[in-house]
Amino acid sequence: MTSETMPGNREAMPKLLARITFSRHEETNYTGIGRDITDRGVERARMKGRAIAKEKGAPVFYAHSPRERARGTAESIAEGVQEALGDDRAAFWMESPGLRSTDFYDEEFRTHLQEVLGDSQEAWAKAHYNRPEYYNNPGKLETNEDRRARLYDEMGKLLRFLEKQETQDEVPHLVFVSHYELITLFLDDVFGINAIGGPDAPTFGEHIDIDVQRPLPNGDVPMQVHYNGHTQRVVFDRQLRRVVAP
Repeated sequence: MTSETMPGNREAMPKLLARITFSRHEETNYTGIGRDITDRGVERARMKGRAIAKEKGAPVFYAHSPRERARGTAESIAEGVQEALGDDRAAFWMESPGLRSTDFYDEEFRTHLQEVLGDSQEAWAKAHYNRPEYYNNPGKLETNEDRRARLYDEMGKLLRFLEKQETQDEVPHLVFVSHYELITLFLDDVFGINAIGGPDAPTFGEHIDIDVQRPLPNGDVPMQVHYNGHTQRVVFDRQLRRVVAP
């Protein structure tokens, strides 16, 4: 039974264009060497891949930021998928520069923040929303709006790509691995950050499920976003390059 024929729907639901698993990278060593995720992170990513394969079928496309920890997470997820399916089917890989974390324009400022915030991920997470020098300091590093623009430019490109891959027989599935800074901004735009537990989410390896529907006549793309028991319908507005309420 498809979403187009579910009983009780007075109007036909748009057909799915694609499914996206939008994941934060796994627990990392922050070395920039190899996969740059811990052994526990590798195993958790493989477990995620096995679960994805059983629940949704094999991802056809993998996209990730250029950072080693994102690439390593995507590779480990792919290994879990292959383990679950028992084969080595081909997948299409894409490096997506726009999915990187934060661009610092002043290395001395990065050192200053390191001294102030230390190594605690929780401290950096809170600073992302609560320290203006961190989220709105255009001379030193990207603002939150800069990051949003990058994320949605990348999302627009991927949506155009997925439209070209559409077939009648199956729905493409994309695994999309990025970083805390971008994923949190997306969650804030969709749900409101305080509605989902504040800036401590998402933790390493957590993901968002996105059901992407066929574009509307005006080109905008409806989405149903699922995260940690929350579900919200939004539209990717191609003119604004943002997600907005439908």
